Amino acid sequence: MALQPLYRELIEAIPQTATVESASTTGLWARVTASLDGAASIGIAYCGGPGLRPWDAAMARVTATDPLDAPAAAELTGRNLREVATELIGAGTPAERALAVAAINAWYSHGATAKANGFVPTAATGGEQAEWGQVFDPFRDVIAGKTVAVIGHHPGAPSALDSASDFHMLEVPEGLDELPPAAEFIVPRCEMVFISGSSFINGSAPRLIELAAESYCALIGPSTPLAPALFDHGVDLVAGLVADDADGMDRALVQAAYPTMFAHGHRVHRSKPEGTSVLD
Repeated sequence: MALQPLYRELIEAIPQTATVESASTTGLWARVTASLDGAASIGIAYCGGPGLRPWDAAMARVTATDPLDAPAAAELTGRNLREVATELIGAGTPAERALAVAAINAWYSHGATAKANGFVPTAATGGEQAEWGQVFDPFRDVIAGKTVAVIGHHPGAPSALDSASDFHMLEVPEGLDELPPAAEFIVPRCEMVFISGSSFINGSAPRLIELAAESYCALIGPSTPLAPALFDHGVDLVAGLVADDADGMDRALVQAAYPTMFAHGHRVHRSKPEGTSVLD
């Protein structure tokens, strides 16, 4: 697969000095730990769980053990992070694509990188740290009476966004580079569109962002690259994860300690124009 322009932009911002320390596709999350001029970082990308949804089932088949059709971790260790991301983002298997997105996120999800790129912590009501289950709650009033689409499976979305006049939740399909069914018809007709970071893994993110060009477009979830370049493509809000403790998050993922993994990071966001999101 030829490298799409959006992916090229995301990858070219990764410094040439960044190297892979370890990589794995076991469990529900692909992960890549990296050394950024001596500083440890980790990037993750959601692989899904068994039997519930097409994308989850596909990922569960290829990530049940490591490496299956993904490169062995030993083959990636010590390699240039940018080169790994470039090589795997165009690969033909979900596991390799997930590792590519995790490699990209190993750069963007580092605290210093995210701060330099203008991302700020996302606070919950009362100033406490926001939890992932609350991701749609702040939008309840904003979407009232509007046509809304959510791309990806988010169990809390229907109840949190029940004030929408018309609500669609479209699954990320199993096939690589495939759009969710009816996306070409539904997304351009929506006033607000929320796109899961998992769409970067299956390759549908660039087209979904294009379809939402006339909508308020938000990219959400721990798999989402915290990249300023996304705003140049018409995205209005990027909300994702910064890992505070790379080693702690990696250990939690090795042990399949969900959602304990999130204790080792925190939610962040950035909107454009600055200060225009309900999260600000």
